[in-house]
Amino acid sequence: MNQGPKGGPFDALRNLGNMNEHMRKLFSADYFQNLMNQVPPGALDGPDQMDLGKILNGQMWGSTGKTQLDYPRIDIYQSRHEVIVVIEVPGLESPSDVNLNIKPESLSISGDMLPSSTNNKLDDADWHIHERFSGSFHRTVSLPVRVRPNQARAQYRNGLLDVHIPKDGRQARRKQGSPVPISFL
Repeated sequence: MNQGPKGGPFDALRNLGNMNEHMRKLFSADYFQNLMNQVPPGALDGPDQMDLGKILNGQMWGSTGKTQLDYPRIDIYQSRHEVIVVIEVPGLESPSDVNLNIKPESLSISGDMLPSSTNNKLDDADWHIHERFSGSFHRTVSLPVRVRPNQARAQYRNGLLDVHIPKDGRQARRKQGSPVPISFL
């Protein structure tokens, strides 16, 4: 009986079992959750459930500007005592346009970006390029360290929402989030 390069006749089956375990780890629930978060809005609305043409032809990657993978764009960095989050959300006019919620391990932002109010006939317009985002958005990101949500402060200026959140060195297990008031300058 041919034992193959590894020596045992069942090594090939054992390798298949190992490959199965690796595939399960690779394609875990988190993988599919992240994949579904990248499907453009409207791609799952029809009876066909998914328009692969939209996804594969670049609409998913922002070539039309109407669907963005990660909107709003976010920068996160930390100093010695706090985590700083800078969120790009141009066109907000008041704090009621956006909701910011911070938990000890994550930050969530949601709101509505309306088309420019300077042109009330946007639906009838003959668009040549339409790259600016409009519509509802929601994004949640993990923070690099535990923070104190109830001490966060946020300021909006020139299209950027600047959030400062003190770090929390304690090992508390409180999971409740805190809404953050935003001051507009």
